[in-house]
Amino acid sequence: RVLFRSLMNGIYDNMIANIATDRGITPQATRAAVEATPFTAQRARELTLIDQIGRPEEAERAALARAENAEIVDFADYRAPVHSGGRVIAVVQGEGAIVSGPVSHDLFNDESQMNSDAIAQALLDASEDDDVAAIVFRVSSPGGSVVASDQILAALRTAKERGKHIVVSMGDVAASGGYYVSAFADEIIASPSTVTGSIGVVGGKLIIGPAMDYYLSTNTETVTVGSPMVEMFTSNRGFNQAERATFAAFIDRAYTQFLGLVAEGRGMTPEQVRAVAQGRVWTGQQALERGLVDHLGGFSVALARARALAGIDENARVQLRF
Repeated sequence: RVLFRSLMNGIYDNMIANIATDRGITPQATRAAVEATPFTAQRARELTLIDQIGRPEEAERAALARAENAEIVDFADYRAPVHSGGRVIAVVQGEGAIVSGPVSHDLFNDESQMNSDAIAQALLDASEDDDVAAIVFRVSSPGGSVVASDQILAALRTAKERGKHIVVSMGDVAASGGYYVSAFADEIIASPSTVTGSIGVVGGKLIIGPAMDYYLSTNTETVTVGSPMVEMFTSNRGFNQAERATFAAFIDRAYTQFLGLVAEGRGMTPEQVRAVAQGRVWTGQQALERGLVDHLGGFSVALARARALAGIDENARVQLRF
């Protein structure tokens, strides 16, 4: 509870500081305004949290007034201009839970997934492209499969061995497996309020047998041959003593491997990693103070660092290849 409150306070303090800077008011006034919510739009204007009260059409007119020869374009129709020429920086985007296996095309599931086959292939493709000077790896994930995370990390390490500089740009969350796949980047960039770390391993199984029996009046009987662990992951009952010991040993090995990878990738000792691990989560600001990230900022900062590592002049033309 204390650690979680520390995380929440870090995110809240960063939010207050950002609002104060953006609106040109003191942090004290900002905090007082936020903690006095809810209030009317008129009161928000009096507190300078907003500039005007109006409708979407008025916002469009205000935007047009700030530009010359401009027009309003639907977001769905917007396309960023394509720049040709200049050195290439590859951008690999990983968002959602980290999963293994082929890319899913489930029509009934609109959640983003960080598919290890696709992400690993993208990193390897970029590493084989002679035009690519550096790679920016955008990671926004709460974690997922250990096997899938290891596949992605292996591809990242291969790209580095092939001479490509890699900068990780962390999104809102890059924790657990999201940190695992980032650990060997040349540099890690996080926003002050990114939730990261969570260097740990969790596992278990869902037991639904009693519910099936009660609600569906099912009667399930299992016949097994071979290993005594063949029923280890059955959903009809909990682990027995031997199964629990086996599963706990698997978790312990995965955690030890995680600690070692972070230590090697970040140039830390296992003791230093263990001190910030144990599944604890940190804001980007806290992670910077603990050596888990290198700089604070968003994608533009990551892009600037990739340019610098690749020796590209800050005024030189750069082409982004996604």
